[in-house]
Amino acid sequence: MDKCRICLAQVLWYVGVDHTSPIMATAIANLSPAITFLISVFCRLEKIDTTMSSVAKLSGTMIAILGAMVFTLYQGPGIFHTDSPNRLLLSQPSEWIFGSMVILTAITLGCIWIVLMAVCSTVVSSSVYTWCLRKKGPIFAAMFTPLSIVIAMIIGITFLGDSLHLGRYMV
Repeated sequence: MDKCRICLAQVLWYVGVDHTSPIMATAIANLSPAITFLISVFCRLEKIDTTMSSVAKLSGTMIAILGAMVFTLYQGPGIFHTDSPNRLLLSQPSEWIFGSMVILTAITLGCIWIVLMAVCSTVVSSSVYTWCLRKKGPIFAAMFTPLSIVIAMIIGITFLGDSLHLGRYMV
């Protein structure tokens, strides 16, 4: 599932860059913290209240969204012009809104994935630990913590196509 999401996000990203520009795509990518915050609020993982932390998060989110909208919708006068033959390969300004929406979709998919990983991993992890604590106690549960690297390695090789190396750095 992770590889499918990554592939879809990359395809959408490249389609968006094809219709806008790398500068526009990078600027819109800066919205990912704001989008993640909004998704977290929608999923009730974050609360909005009157604390300074909550007000700062909400203000930053609104400023980021407004800035991205201005950057996407307003095209001011040109600062730097080239007369190279590659000028024909550049996207037309009329496609920038479509490309921006495609890039925004790719970023939103990535943010949804981040939020889902927090929720899913917490549910599975806490369920397994609770079951183990009930059955054998805290020492038994802690004793198998180093086994997690072996389990992660087996799952990575089996399902994700990871390769196994002796040591971290290849010679």
